[in-house]
Amino acid sequence: MVVTILAFGLLFVLGGASFWAARAADVEEPQYRLLPQEAPFELRLYGPTIEARTTLGDDSRTSMSRGFRRLAGYIFGGNDQSQSIAMTAPVSRFRQGQDWKMSFTMPSEWQLENLPKPLRKDVSLIAVEGQLVAALRFPGWARPKLVERKEQQLLALIQESCLEAVGPRRLAQYDPPSQLPPLRRNEILIPVQRACDEAEQSVGVKRVSESRD
Repeated sequence: MVVTILAFGLLFVLGGASFWAARAADVEEPQYRLLPQEAPFELRLYGPTIEARTTLGDDSRTSMSRGFRRLAGYIFGGNDQSQSIAMTAPVSRFRQGQDWKMSFTMPSEWQLENLPKPLRKDVSLIAVEGQLVAALRFPGWARPKLVERKEQQLLALIQESCLEAVGPRRLAQYDPPSQLPPLRRNEILIPVQRACDEAEQSVGVKRVSESRD
């Protein structure tokens, strides 16, 4: 626990106090429409977004800290216009092929064509299409074993709900390191599509409900 707190404390320093000051106030999050779905997970329809992304060497804390600093550098003026860009939440991490990625979502006021270009070659701007996403929220420190357990839980719920995973699993984190573990907001986000018709889905939902009774 002490090691974890010190590691996140280091991330606080390296990321810059300005980020956490911004996070303390209300910050923008990607907009979505909540669709009918049995608990414990949510089914969200997200609109198109733009992300600043960087590739991580691996999923270690050191690589994540470096990736965070690159992205923070971009929005704090490390771009061809020396333009500051408002911080949003969450900070996301996911695996794409053999690579680990970290991303910040850009504020909705920006379009891809008018966003400042990153000065660093290892930071890129990506247009993300709107998508249907299954989301499972959980508190605490997002340690690897807990994240893996929550990913497997959500994948099982997706299958039981007549849905099919169609994209990488994301870990989305919304809080600064100073937030107490019970109050922390972490989410597993998985793009999905319908895998059966409405009649089959009704049976699937009924089975899920019965399994929880």
